[in-house]
Amino acid sequence: CIDVAGEDEGATHDLDRLDNPRRDSTCLTIFQIEGREEDPHRPQYRVVERYTWIGTKHTALFPRLRALSDAWKPTLVVVDATGIGSGLATYFESFLPGRVIPFIFTSASKSKLGLDFIALIETGRYKEPTWGANDPRRTMLIQQMDACTYEVLEGPGRLMRWGTPEGARNPNTGEYEHDDLLMSAAIVTALDDQVWGESRSRTAVTYDPLSDMTF
Repeated sequence: CIDVAGEDEGATHDLDRLDNPRRDSTCLTIFQIEGREEDPHRPQYRVVERYTWIGTKHTALFPRLRALSDAWKPTLVVVDATGIGSGLATYFESFLPGRVIPFIFTSASKSKLGLDFIALIETGRYKEPTWGANDPRRTMLIQQMDACTYEVLEGPGRLMRWGTPEGARNPNTGEYEHDDLLMSAAIVTALDDQVWGESRSRTAVTYDPLSDMTF
């Protein structure tokens, strides 16, 4: 699952880097999909690895993501295809045809995403690894979760607006907080639209009305 950083931060003399690298990150969360006997059609998703690229241009990211894809051999790839992310989704589709699920952020889709992610957590189907308390792959996610806020908007849709508020800062470091790693984890809920579990086929034996007739 990939949450894609924007590239409006500007260029630098370094062709791989951006002027304002702390503005946003591209984050990749890799899940292992595990079946459940009680409900084989609704699996659980276990985080097995995370990668974060802070201030890295997409042109430099493409070959790195391709190498990771070759190493992990994913069954499916969920990509934030909003805006400039559509290029990354198209890139993955070029070498993983039929295995790319584009996710486009809108007020409605993000509201549903938040509610679905909460449900995934509360039903025990979202699993975090037992990384150490100081492991950056763990602490960064917790910081973003702590900074995340939500509100339910008025109106017939009762949409939920959620995420890290613009300009929020980490109280310990003073740096700007983001929610890119959190979104990379949350878009795993898009996989619930897939058909999971085993399927079996068999031939139905039907009664032949002509078998009892004599000619």
